[in-house]
Amino acid sequence: MLAKVIAWGPDRAAALHRLDRALADTAVLGLRTNVDFLRRLLSDADVREGRLDTGLVERKLDELTAVDVPDDFFVAAALDRLLALEPAGPVVDPWDVPSGWRAGGEAGVTFLLHADGVERLVRVRGSSAEAVVTVGVDGEPVAASAERTGGTLSVHCGGRYLRYARAEQPDGGVWFGRAGVTVVVGERPNLLAGQAEDVEGGPVTSPMPGTVLVVKVAAGDEVTAGTPLAVVEAMKMEHTITAPVDGVVAELCVQAGQQVALDEKLALVTPREQTS
Repeated sequence: MLAKVIAWGPDRAAALHRLDRALADTAVLGLRTNVDFLRRLLSDADVREGRLDTGLVERKLDELTAVDVPDDFFVAAALDRLLALEPAGPVVDPWDVPSGWRAGGEAGVTFLLHADGVERLVRVRGSSAEAVVTVGVDGEPVAASAERTGGTLSVHCGGRYLRYARAEQPDGGVWFGRAGVTVVVGERPNLLAGQAEDVEGGPVTSPMPGTVLVVKVAAGDEVTAGTPLAVVEAMKMEHTITAPVDGVVAELCVQAGQQVALDEKLALVTPREQTS
């Protein structure tokens, strides 16, 4: 137990609204909390109407704990990374600017980012003050800009102004928190990032430190994208880890009851075309 958030109001609806707003403004970085779960619970129709019973959470567990990393977090992480790469002072050598310059114009820079088991290829053209960002191979380019002030990253993107609490991990990765959602975003080596078919392969890792509750596959099993591989639990929240692509479980690195660290390798799913 880290803290309690309490709200009151003249009626149930007002109290729930204030409680939701307070949770949305809560960001604890560096460890996992259940703030996102609580906000989903508060938005449930049965909870809002007071139709409560001891089995409610269990019945709706999948929707209450579904892994959902909004694309704006990947935009923020890419711009944050670009800020770190840009020269702090006046530009003396144009090669110090991370523009992806080549004959014929700037190609921009590409980041292969991952968070909570979700992986996205993010392309950025321009500077952090005036960029065009594309999330995914077929994503729509959007105008964006970002700046950092202390522990806050401010992002203008697609007509929205978003502010993220931000903190770096000592062993890599950056925590971002906004609207009750807190994720740690890491960057994978992306030597093959220009090829769409390569970005979805690779190891499947734990989205958080916790305990493996159950392993649903065995080494050698054929799986399709989205097949549950294992369930990891922490802070009374369960995360189902799924296969990123159609393929074969080439390696299985954990067993039920095992403690795992953030980003620890759980399994390796080899894409089907690589096994044929």
